Amino acid sequence: MPRQGARPDHVLTTPDGGVRDLREPLAREITGFPGPPLGAPHTGETIMSTRTASPSLPPAALAGAARRRAALAAAHHAAATGSAGAQRNADTRVWPPPPDKARIEYVETISGTEGFSRSFWSKARRALFGRGDEISLKNPMALALSPDDRRLYVSCPMAGSVVELDLVERSVRGVASADGHRPAQPFGLAVDAAGDLFVADAAQRTVLVYAAGGAFLREIGRGLLERPTGLAIDRTRGLLYVVEGGSRESERHLVEVFALDGRHLRTIGGPGSAPGRFLFPSHAAVDAGGNLYVSDTLNSRVQVFDPAGELVTAFGTLGSAPGSFGKVKGIAFDAFGNLHAADGQNATVQIFNAQHRVLLEYGGRGGRVEFMELPTGVAVSSGNDIFVADYTGNRVNHYRLVNTAAQDSSVVAGAADAPR
Repeated sequence: MPRQGARPDHVLTTPDGGVRDLREPLAREITGFPGPPLGAPHTGETIMSTRTASPSLPPAALAGAARRRAALAAAHHAAATGSAGAQRNADTRVWPPPPDKARIEYVETISGTEGFSRSFWSKARRALFGRGDEISLKNPMALALSPDDRRLYVSCPMAGSVVELDLVERSVRGVASADGHRPAQPFGLAVDAAGDLFVADAAQRTVLVYAAGGAFLREIGRGLLERPTGLAIDRTRGLLYVVEGGSRESERHLVEVFALDGRHLRTIGGPGSAPGRFLFPSHAAVDAGGNLYVSDTLNSRVQVFDPAGELVTAFGTLGSAPGSFGKVKGIAFDAFGNLHAADGQNATVQIFNAQHRVLLEYGGRGGRVEFMELPTGVAVSSGNDIFVADYTGNRVNHYRLVNTAAQDSSVVAGAADAPR
């Protein structure tokens, strides 16, 4: 029997001093803070302090936030009591919740062949041979899209496999499986402008490269790499960034930079918490200007480097408040240049604009398909379809950015005074 006054197991004290109910699906958004105009210089500030409440919210924003909190509270209460209102709220799979304009909508959950593949041959094989040839997503880690956005690649390190989802034909197949050149523990994925697939193999300590048709092409980094986990490609400059995830015994918490033909060019960072150093980095992404963003996971921040490898800035701190991270994982840019950053500990994805201000947070833990358990990799298409790998959920969730234009990146999506 718990002692009097003790918090139940589902209530957590967060690193920033707050209290969090782990049963509650998180659908939070920041309201009332218009960001700087697009193109304004970055000041390094964040919208909301991660340790103290923000002062003097505009009255309209306070009202909007109150409406959303009330709507969420009503939904949770209705779900618990089984009222008809709960069903209406449960079917509204958008962020922010009504009455605000939706910016992110849930589309579907993909867990493998079943429920995704609709091709004639897939159905015929299933009818003739049962489900023996079904492919499932076992602990998906990283995602990458082909240049035409048709194919989504998914790494499953525990299964030693890479899965290709054809988003047009709705078919599923295993790839990166050439004889003698199969990855043992595929982590990071990246695709170059030609459609060649790069796979970071943490177990074999190398990066394996395959042609779009599946043929093995070459290895990169064998003898230098120790535990490659994340990959990113600058298609304009022909650069491959390999994140070395490190270990407790290793000093290789850093990023190695290669030309796409395998030539080693330079090293970025090293172990530590000082600016430009890393503690168990995991994922990376490149923006339209060629700047490298690195998920510095156990430093709870994202660090930004220019194409020459010089530190530009960093944002994020440890916590669960908007703009902070528990464990930042996969990162990817949408068509408007906003960064989507998955937080494996808080089970959310936050959207940051070019000034690194939080626009919106979506996802969270909950008992419905639109929520997640442990989000890791993120990929975003040129049409703003968003894919998030859920490692412990054994699935990829598909979301879509809606009702949004480029100019909305200069304000907080869903704010009471945002464009409607």
